[in-house]
Amino acid sequence: MYDPRCKICQSPYRKEIDQMLKEGIKYSVIIAKFPELKLNKQNISNHRKHAFITYNTIQSLDDKDELEILDEIIKKAYSILQKLTASNQPRLAEVWGNLLLRAIKLKHEIQEQEDPGKKLVEALGSLFQEPDKEEVEA
Repeated sequence: MYDPRCKICQSPYRKEIDQMLKEGIKYSVIIAKFPELKLNKQNISNHRKHAFITYNTIQSLDDKDELEILDEIIKKAYSILQKLTASNQPRLAEVWGNLLLRAIKLKHEIQEQEDPGKKLVEALGSLFQEPDKEEVEA
């Protein structure tokens, strides 16, 4: 996930740094390789947390359909939100809360697209139901 306040996300070296993190290269080596970014271990740790949650989630969900992926994202976001406190980490709580809500909304939209006629069929079905005996007698 991209964060506009992150030094690494803003950097032209982001892909290279991400690759180094995937390979398990020590933070001190990354800091030494990019002195112009003036990185510290906390910068790299924060970047890893917000950038790699998406990569790891996508890699683990390669063989699943969209609804299964959204279910996993919803579970992960909900789990993270339960651990965060809005008073201690308000921005993280806001980001994960927004992700959770967007994933839920997208899941509902996909479900409606899978069976777009369902609502129409239900509505038509209610129109053509057998009338109650009381309605017929009246």
